[in-house]
Amino acid sequence: NNILIKDAESLEKLHKVTAVAFDKTGTLTEGRPEVRNIVWSQVADTPSNRAVLASLERLSEHPLADAVVAYLGDNANVELTGFHSVTGQGVKAYAGEREYFAGSLRMVEAEEAKVDSALAAKAEKYRSEGNTVSYFAGGGKVLAVIAITDRVKEDAAEAVAQLRARDISTYLVTGDNAVTASFVAGQVGVDGYEAEVLPAGKQEFVKKLQAGGAIVGFVGDGINDSAAMAQADVAIAMGRGSDIAMDVAQITLMTSDPAAVPKAVKLSGQTVAAIRQNLFWAFIYN
Repeated sequence: NNILIKDAESLEKLHKVTAVAFDKTGTLTEGRPEVRNIVWSQVADTPSNRAVLASLERLSEHPLADAVVAYLGDNANVELTGFHSVTGQGVKAYAGEREYFAGSLRMVEAEEAKVDSALAAKAEKYRSEGNTVSYFAGGGKVLAVIAITDRVKEDAAEAVAQLRARDISTYLVTGDNAVTASFVAGQVGVDGYEAEVLPAGKQEFVKKLQAGGAIVGFVGDGINDSAAMAQADVAIAMGRGSDIAMDVAQITLMTSDPAAVPKAVKLSGQTVAAIRQNLFWAFIYN
């Protein structure tokens, strides 16, 4: 069934879960983000600004950055200094004496960068359509908004429906903005969602569910999910995820299909039932 089970305890425990939390990117979505469009502010769409953006994103390790680099193509490489990655926000560096950054709205607010009304309206429109919006800024001004799309997997909604049919609560937990998170949550049909969550926040969300009496399974694929997976009662990793996610997980799905999650829960229940039947008949026979 393409389900790798690390130990017997997790197999016995999986059918007892009462809540399953999913990461978004690469778990419920394809994990192959593509730039839908880059909208520049007036007079900002210049070869030099495009080159700075491409150079900045090349230094980032975020999967969204790869999508931007692929979209911009072979722009000239600009020498950057003072490169710095801010967890959960984005990346920044200097080109000459001017500081640039590329990242989320949280970074725009932290850096107090000015956004003109036309760009702000475009960003809101793209978010309402389920896109992730990234910002590129320099000299204290937002120069461009970047709309990035990542399609929901075909079987994601069916997988969630099967879990809910077993009276298992389902949640989406993501670092993405609330509008995009709400859009994806509506598409897949989860019971609730948490947006704009940093890696430590995912772990806190699992703790909150556990404090309410839930037995929690967490499904993720990236290094940002590892703390939440370690906290969960049962950690499930997608097979195309990062090594650290699979190392933390007790169960690894050797496929990117989320439908394997309810299949694993069903398999756990069948296995435990077989164990109990075997023990019953052994005791009766003896």
